[in-house]
Amino acid sequence: MFFATLRKTIVAFAVTAAGKYFLDPDHGAERRARLRDRAYAAAAWVFDTRRSLGRATAHAGSNRTTG
Repeated sequence: MFFATLRKTIVAFAVTAAGKYFLDPDHGAERRARLRDRAYAAAAWVFDTRRSLGRATAHAGSNRTTG
């Protein structure tokens, strides 16, 4: 019971802190834009990596020798 309450308190604190950080009237817009840009870059990296792995896998399968 104690740990469940402690966990809820910590999660509530973290959500509140993140809200204050990103909704700050002075710098919140910059922080949200930076987060958005990093998320787009990460998604592009994942897409490119999956595409290149797919090509490498297809290429490796076609170059096998028969023995």
